[in-house]
Parts: sequence; structure tokens; C-alpha cells
Amino acid sequence: MSYKKIGLLALTLFVIPGCSFTSSAESSEVESEYIMNITNDDVADFVDSPVTIKFWNPITGPDAGNLQNLVKFWNDTYGDYIRIANDPLAENDHYTRIFTSFSDNSTADLTLIHSSRVPVFQRANRLRPMTSMLSKVGISSDQYLESIWNANVYGEDVYALAWDIIPTVFYYNRHLIPEGYTEEMIHSDDFTIEDMEEMMKLAYVHSPVLTKRTYGMSFNYAFTENPFISLLYQGGGKPVDESAPTVPTFNGPEGYAAAEALRSIPFTSNADGIKVTSESGSNHLNIFAQGRALFTIDGLWSTNSLVLNNDKVDTGVAFLPKVNDNATRCTYGDSHVFATFTNKNQSEHKDEAIGLVIKFLVDNSLEWYKGGKVAVRNADINNETYKALPWAFVSQKLDKVVLPQKLYTFSTICNTTGEYISKLCEGTLTDVQDALDKCASDAKDLAENL
Repeated sequence: MSYKKIGLLALTLFVIPGCSFTSSAESSEVESEYIMNITNDDVADFVDSPVTIKFWNPITGPDAGNLQNLVKFWNDTYGDYIRIANDPLAENDHYTRIFTSFSDNSTADLTLIHSSRVPVFQRANRLRPMTSMLSKVGISSDQYLESIWNANVYGEDVYALAWDIIPTVFYYNRHLIPEGYTEEMIHSDDFTIEDMEEMMKLAYVHSPVLTKRTYGMSFNYAFTENPFISLLYQGGGKPVDESAPTVPTFNGPEGYAAAEALRSIPFTSNADGIKVTSESGSNHLNIFAQGRALFTIDGLWSTNSLVLNNDKVDTGVAFLPKVNDNATRCTYGDSHVFATFTNKNQSEHKDEAIGLVIKFLVDNSLEWYKGGKVAVRNADINNETYKALPWAFVSQKLDKVVLPQKLYTFSTICNTTGEYISKLCEGTLTDVQDALDKCASDAKDLAENL
């Protein structure tokens, strides 16, 4: 990123003839890492007619600070004219609020949703085309990876704009890699779950005091649907077929292999029969962050606490291991996208402000990527600061990240798997095929009622 020294004049917040135009930011020059590609003409219309952009998003985890930094800088600079009202909720509550708002057409002005959800809202005719809004602020398809841009195009219009890719990843602690194994092995395309489990056994250190125990893996029992979908794709399967969007296909042989492999992880035992993974109910992130686990699985968004701001763990990031020797190593990854829903407060004036806000957030994506995100813009992928991030290698291997299917049933069908796979991993369900068949039945019922 090219850093710019900005002050009142450099931010183009200077006096417009005929009006008093000052920023709420201090006028003294400061060194900022943020790019402000907004001109005098862009903001002139908002001096006498300010607007507030209600911004709903599901960013409440370790990456929330990165978004808050961007919003605060914008509001400190332009808040007198265009203010962002940042209003985050936990993911499930976020989507509940969106659906509830449809009853009186009161959805937020700008919303951050997941790419996997776009087909649902598009089918319901709730999304507004963003083509003109983006074009007016200079955002175009040639700036993005083609597959990422096209994922949100329907007909001739863009209905959402990707801000990132958020893959499920495999974290490892370099300090605990057993003798005879290397970091290069962990990243190898040949690295399997069986190889991982052998390393887990060697890394485990027993202690009668749980807080002093070192685990082969701190297992995430509450986050199994994405790893399951990843392993399903590795074996050549997929959650649903495009030709029959309400019929799940994850209960076939590829799904069986994926579920069996995933549930084997928390049951991995060493020679004396003691399990080497953390128990259900434990906090897998805390255990790993304390340096007491060789591996853990989570989303890339957990990097703030595991990679960048932790001196107890020397953390590496890799793709999930292969489900078996015959599989292709890859991982499932969703995407955060900007979207504008139909709402009773929409206007051309407000749309101009929304476009400027999106432009600012996109131009300063590096701050967002630092919170555990993979770049989607060509300029960001080749940015030297971004390339120094421990997970930037993913941008060079995007062929190994499987994006959501462009189906309105995809997210519903995938989400049903978490409950059943978690129970298999906890041992409260033991018959893999029966669990998958019951899950598929539930998923089909939900999909048919969408």
C-alpha cells in the first residue's frame, strides 16, 4: 500500500466556495495508512444535506477491531457529512434481523453478508443492483479475480461486491512439531489426516492438571460443517447438485469418507489408549493460543488472536489435510460481500454516499485483510504488505479454495450438517451413514420450503 501523509487539505476537505466545509478530524497533519481517494466534488452534495449510512454486518469476532478502525477513521474524517452507523450482530442474529426487516422494508442501507447467501436473497428479489453505484466510484470487474466478481453477477447486473475470501484453515504451532516432521510436510499436497494424527500422538503430553496438558489438537466441536464440506470436496463430492437444488448429495460415499475422517480426529489415541485431543466443551482457541496444542481448525478470521497478537505460539497456517491418499488437498471458503437491499429509505442521494463508503472500504482493504482475510482484488494480491501476511499464500493457490455453489439452497443444506457431524465427533452419534441420511432428510425438507 502506498502510504499518504494526510491532513485537512490532503483529504480534500477544504473550503468549497459558498459554504463552510471542515472535518471533524484534527486539522494538524498526521501520518495515516489509509488511502482517501475522494474528491471535493464527491462530498460537496452532502455539506448541506448530510446522511447517515446504517451498516449492518456480522463482524463480532477477533476481526471486529479491523472494521471498527476503518469506520472510526471515516467518521472522524467525514462524519459531519456522511456518517457510518456501524451496527454488528452475531451471524445468526444478523440474518434473523435481515429477514425480519423485510416485513416493513426497513433493512439497512448497506449490509455485509456472505456470498453463499446471495442466491437466497437474489431469488427473493430483495437485493438491489449495484452496477451503477459501483461504476460511479470507479469499481469495475477488471480490478477483481474473474471468478469472484462473477459469483455475484446475475444477468447483466452486479448484486453484491466481494470484500474477501474466508477459507477454513489448519493452524499449527511450530514449537510443537515433533522430531522427524517439518513445516514443509504440513504444507505438502500429500499431507493426509492420517499423517496429522500420527503427529498429534507424538505431540501429546499428559498431565493430570488439564491446564498443563499439551494436546495433539484442540478440536473445534462447534465448527464442523465447514471442515466436513472441505473434506467432501477433496474426495470429489459436493453438498448439492445443480440439477436438483433441493436434494442433498453429501450422504454419498464421498460424504461418508469425509465424515468418518473428521470424526476420527477427536478419537485419536496414543499407545496407551488416551485420547490426544481436547474434550467437547473446552475452548479450542484458548488452548491453542496458550501454546498447548499442536493443531487446531478454524476460520481464517481467528488469526488476530492466534497469529498476529500472540507471543506464546509460533503459528503457521495451512490448508486442511487430505481426507485420504486419493483426495485432492483443498478447502472450502466463503466470502464477505457488500450488498444493498430494497428498503424504504433508499434514495439517489443516499446511494451516492453508499458508493463513496464502499470505495473507501475497498481502497483500504489491507486493514481488513490483516484481520484474517484473503485478498480478492488484483492490486491487493500483489501488494507487498499484504504478501507479507502469513496467510497471503492462499491468494497464490486460489485453485485450492472451493467457493460456494451459486444455488439458493446451498447455505441451508450445508448448515444442517454441523449438528450431525458435531455429534459424530462427540460420540453421541456413532453410525456415520445413518447420521448423514438423517441430516440429508432434514436438509431436503428445509430446502423444499425455501
